[in-house]
Amino acid sequence: MVSFRDDERYRRAGLTPDDLQSRMYVVDGGTGRAYGGYDAVRVLARLIPALWPLRPLLTVAGWMGQGDRLYNYLAEHRRIVPDPRGCGLPHPREPRA
Repeated sequence: MVSFRDDERYRRAGLTPDDLQSRMYVVDGGTGRAYGGYDAVRVLARLIPALWPLRPLLTVAGWMGQGDRLYNYLAEHRRIVPDPRGCGLPHPREPRA
């Protein structure tokens, strides 16, 4: 995982900072295809064994047309952790001067 604030490789997938500000994206390293929102959640559930038990629920929610709706609700109500550099503080991984 890489923050789009620290790396601009997302541009190769045709994504913009505005895209990434509003939705989560997963970019397939082999094909370069970008999956956003609920589709990104389903990709992660397929790739992360700990999430495999959720796959049937995610599939049913997608079939019922509720997956994107649920994702959008959660995305609109999530807490955003600010980047400390925006406050003039050093990034946690940067050495202090």
